Amino acid sequence: MANPETHPEFLYKYITWPDNKSEDQWRRRILTHNEMYFSSPLQFNDPFDCGVGFKWEGLSLEDYRNFVYEFVDSEITSDTDRMKMLLKMKETAKKFANKDVLAKTVKKTIDIVNRKMGVFSLSGNLDSILLWSHYTSAHRGICLCYKFGELKEFIKGLIRIYKSIILFRRIIYSQQYPNVIPKNMNDEERFVAPLLIKSLEWKYEDEYRVIGYNMARKTYRYENYILGRVILGARINQEHKKEIIDIIKNKHSKINIFQAKLKDNEFGLDFEEIKY
Repeated sequence: MANPETHPEFLYKYITWPDNKSEDQWRRRILTHNEMYFSSPLQFNDPFDCGVGFKWEGLSLEDYRNFVYEFVDSEITSDTDRMKMLLKMKETAKKFANKDVLAKTVKKTIDIVNRKMGVFSLSGNLDSILLWSHYTSAHRGICLCYKFGELKEFIKGLIRIYKSIILFRRIIYSQQYPNVIPKNMNDEERFVAPLLIKSLEWKYEDEYRVIGYNMARKTYRYENYILGRVILGARINQEHKKEIIDIIKNKHSKINIFQAKLKDNEFGLDFEEIKY
């Protein structure tokens, strides 16, 4: 978890606000139905995101084999299926004596895991003009402000309910690939590390991620109290503005609404509260 002494009061989810007939209804449902949609890494717009590879230098053939065998043991829950897979691997043991072949097998193993990882992305930055431009359709959308502490407790609840690996982490930004060596990592670090590092080009996002195994392309409902504020983009149209205010009114919960406005004398935004 993020350090409680340094975390922000809110984490921000920037979204475009689609029309009722749009295919992107999951964006609306984040507010209308309190549904958090966990994206698959395959849906990301950055081809490097979640694609960082491991460094295998210094690993023995035994290290490679152990990595694959441990994956089979943890991933395949049926005893029958696990035995079939292990027998098949023993039959092809000669191939596993070839390091290149084994490396390809490991890469396929990691790709399988990545396809099952679900990611819900948030930002610690409210003041970025770029974030508003990139993720709210040029300031025409909205920003949902989730209370950090309440969000953290919500994630703990998901872990209890679904008995799954669910992590809450802040992204690390770097110009170089990380030194990710599976031999020196536990299962959690081994599979999640590639999902937690991005290029310095993205540092302005100050991204936090909720990452869940077997949660890709699924939604999970949160309670109203987790959402503290909703901020309307500086260029939101009046029809969408009225619709969003009405949705929040019907929640009968203390959710503050703010209107973003362009500053007069500098590049930046001001936020004025709307009383409703």
